[in-house]
Amino acid sequence: MLAYCTAEYIDPKFTITGNRTFKSSHDTTDVYSESHLMCAMMCSSQDKCCVASFSQETSTCRLDTTDNCCVATDHDAGSSTIARNNCTINLTEVAYDKPAEQSSVHGAYIASRAVDGNVNTYMHTLKEQSPYWIVDLGKIHQIQRIEIFNRNVGSITTGERLRDLDITIGPSPFEMHLFAHYVGPAQLGAHLLFDCGYVQNARYVKLRLTGTEYLHFAEVKVYAVINSST
Repeated sequence: MLAYCTAEYIDPKFTITGNRTFKSSHDTTDVYSESHLMCAMMCSSQDKCCVASFSQETSTCRLDTTDNCCVATDHDAGSSTIARNNCTINLTEVAYDKPAEQSSVHGAYIASRAVDGNVNTYMHTLKEQSPYWIVDLGKIHQIQRIEIFNRNVGSITTGERLRDLDITIGPSPFEMHLFAHYVGPAQLGAHLLFDCGYVQNARYVKLRLTGTEYLHFAEVKVYAVINSST
């Protein structure tokens, strides 16, 4: 499993996540900083700062003073987020019974079977180039974890069809970015978990094979933040 995130550690109290930042708001303050460590020390010195963002290019430390360790972040190649390691996140599953579509349908194995809460049913496309499945979560959620359950009936090679899988998320079907890539192959009944350790704003989740194959799996669960505290 290869997730679209990187992390490094600078201090037992903080974790740096590369290529991430968060938006400026009335609860953030931008100050000059020479390094990640200095930015972390400035955040540590403020009672309500639990996360900061450091830009190497502009030497700017963005301090969030909402007392929230788990703010939603966006991709930014020139920045890193710095968060305290005492973040507690409450997650809820948001994909159940949501509208879903797929690139083609094999028999009666429609897209909604992957969000019906039953791991004994499954969706199934035809054999085609880059088959996909996509779910509309109904609104923007702060997504942290995605779980996929492979179908649990069939031959060994049936289970192994789930491989070279791109998991993308985004605010619309036309603005998607990579959340994780699964090399595989999976086994029958496999439970795959993808967690980057930070939250990302998205309404749509899409699974797409990169080759020519059938796409089928039993269930997709998408977990989003409902509350954060320290």
